Parts: sequence; C-alpha cells; structure tokens
Amino acid sequence: MFDRFIWGNVSRISPEAPVPVVVVHNEDFLLGGAANVVNNIHSLGGKVSLCGLVGDDEMGQKILNKLNEIGIETDGIFMEQGRQTTVKTRIIAHQQQIIRIDRETTSPPKAFTFGNLAKFMKKNVEDSDGIILSDYGKGLLTRELIRIAIQSAKGRRSLYWLTQT
Repeated sequence: MFDRFIWGNVSRISPEAPVPVVVVHNEDFLLGGAANVVNNIHSLGGKVSLCGLVGDDEMGQKILNKLNEIGIETDGIFMEQGRQTTVKTRIIAHQQQIIRIDRETTSPPKAFTFGNLAKFMKKNVEDSDGIILSDYGKGLLTRELIRIAIQSAKGRRSLYWLTQT
C-alpha cells in the first residue's frame, strides 16, 4: 500500500462547483499498510521479511523501488496482472485534509499468486521469531493463507503473530 500526500494551498473556490481549488506545492509517497509496519521494524534495527501483493502497475513498481532503497528485500512481494496497487491519496491544504481518494483491488489473489505467497510463507516462517499478519481488509489474507501461516508457525515456541485487518 502506498500513502500519497498532495500538499497545497487554497485561495479560491472553483467556478465549476462549490469546491476549493488546491494549488499543489509538494507531493509525498510513503510506504503504507504492512509495508509501513515492516519499515518501522526495519528502522528500529529489526530483521524483516515482507510477503505481499502489489498490482503490475506504476505504483506497484514504486513500492518495490522504495523498499529496495531502504534495504528491505522484495522477493516476497508478488506482482499480479490486472490488480491495482492500493494507493490512498490525501489532499491537504493549509494543514487540513480536504479529501482522501482510495484506489484499490480487494479481491483475493489469483490461484497462481496465492501459490507463490503460500510457498514463500512456508519457507520463510522457519527463520522467524514472529509473524505479523496484516492486510487492512484489502483481500490478501484469505482464511486459507492465514491457516497456512499458523500451521507453518506451530511448534515454534518463540513465535507469535498479530492479525490486523
């Protein structure tokens, strides 16, 4: 998930409709959702592995690039053809959020993608001290994928998990 912030000022109302006209001064893209959780753990010195799904689109590629820039491996991130990467755009003027625009696909992953996600989870949970399951209700965490994560983690005394949907 990407959190996009568009910063600007309002000096007039549109003649087309009674809405403010925002003159853009700056735009920021920040890792959102589970990628933000991983980024926070990584910034505190934790070793992280990220497993997730993005669309085969410009924003999906930007997320992969941003993760690579900060040193987080992306071999567990799978691009799915026809899926739109989740982007939450907030338009802010004079320090006040005016509107939020969400672009997303919330359907479960396709069978091929599901297989890749499950394979990655099974392989990487063995080296983990903890698991955070989080998809913010975006369709990634199906019952089956959650079952696979929990089954893979069984028998590991030091393993805990948190589900955030």
